[in-house]
Amino acid sequence: MNALQSQVEVARRSLEALAGADAATLSGYLDDASVFRFRGDVPLAGEHKGPEHVGRFVRDFAALLSSRGARLEVAHVVPGPEHVYARFRVTAPASPGRAPVELGGCLMTRVREGHILESSLLLDDAYAFQRDLG
Repeated sequence: MNALQSQVEVARRSLEALAGADAATLSGYLDDASVFRFRGDVPLAGEHKGPEHVGRFVRDFAALLSSRGARLEVAHVVPGPEHVYARFRVTAPASPGRAPVELGGCLMTRVREGHILESSLLLDDAYAFQRDLG
């Protein structure tokens, strides 16, 4: 596996770990200097540094998704010159008083030597995320 394939694989696995509430797997790609950012005007938004804080974010994010019966699925992963871009979609079934949810986003990750230096979780529509899942 070459360096680019390794970077793509780390980005894919980190997004799958986020989707599956697998803080241990995601934390395995982090060190104390790693930064994970969740952009937007939502309660979980902010900057999370190091395995402990990122792990807490992963558990909180997964709890938010599961409370609405939502799933996060990896759509595709594309390498760029400095980052790997992992597109995803979040879906949730209709529930009493709520319409079904279908939202998109991207996890932009910079990987070096198998470790995540930084990741930014970007939503296509932060307002819809907050309205439908928050």
